[in-house]
Amino acid sequence: MKKCPVCHEEYGDGATYCEKCGTKLVKYRTCPHCGTLVPDEAIFCSKCGKSVDEIEEVTSGTNDIQVVEKKLDRGTIVQYKREIEVYKTKRVTMTIIGSALLTIGLVFFILCIYWLSRIDLDTSDAYSQYMALFCGIVFSELAVDAGIALLIIQAAVFAKKISNREKAIHDFESRQ
Repeated sequence: MKKCPVCHEEYGDGATYCEKCGTKLVKYRTCPHCGTLVPDEAIFCSKCGKSVDEIEEVTSGTNDIQVVEKKLDRGTIVQYKREIEVYKTKRVTMTIIGSALLTIGLVFFILCIYWLSRIDLDTSDAYSQYMALFCGIVFSELAVDAGIALLIIQAAVFAKKISNREKAIHDFESRQ
C-alpha cells in the first residue's frame, strides 16, 4: 500500500486525496540521475536539477572504450507513443490559439490605423479619440506578441520533445 506523504496514512491506487488529512496525493517517479522521488508531471528533479524526461544511460567499458546504450523497454516505448500523441494535440492547440491571437492583433492594428485616418482634428473629442486608438494599438501589439510567443513555444518545446521521443522509438525498433 502507498502512504500519504504528510500523515503517512495508507491509501489505494485510485485515491486522489488523503482521507485523513486531505492532502492531494500526487503520483511520483524516480529521477534517473539521483534516485529522488519527483512528481509524475515534473520536468526537472528538485534535488539534482536534471531533466527527469531524459532516458537513463547505461555505460559499459571495454578496453578503454566506453559504449553508451540507452536503456529502453517495451513499456517505455508505449509510453513515448502516448506522449507523442499528447504533445501533438497540445502543439496543434497552441498553434491555433497563437495564430488566432496573431490574426486578431494584426486586424485590430489595421483597424486602428484606418480609424486614425478618420479622426477630425477640429473636433473637441480628438484627444479622447487618439487615446482610444493608442489603447487599441497597445492591445493589438499585446495580442500579436502573445500569438508569436505561443507559436515560438510550441515550435521549440513540443517539436523537440516529439523528435526526441520519435528518435528513441526508431532506435529501439531498429535494434529489435
